[in-house]
Amino acid sequence: MNLRNYLEENDISPKDFAKKLGITTAMLYRYMGKDSNGKIVIPRFDMMMKIIKETNHEVSISSFYFEERMRIREQNKQKQKQRRKDAESTGN
Repeated sequence: MNLRNYLEENDISPKDFAKKLGITTAMLYRYMGKDSNGKIVIPRFDMMMKIIKETNHEVSISSFYFEERMRIREQNKQKQKQRRKDAESTGN
């Protein structure tokens, strides 16, 4: 389970969870991929361990990497689509 789903399913506010971790709410949103740019920040190992402990192992290390990989994959798909569309419009 990823961090965003864990917080939603357990009705925990990002603000409260960030406080438990000793980080800012803004940083927690980055870990969840909800910053203003949609960028996911992968936490340092020690912070991942803290998150895993606080979530009773419901959030896994792999969820941080999986989310980022899926975001990158989607961005690449969008770029390919745009390149094809650009090529079609220029006749190349």
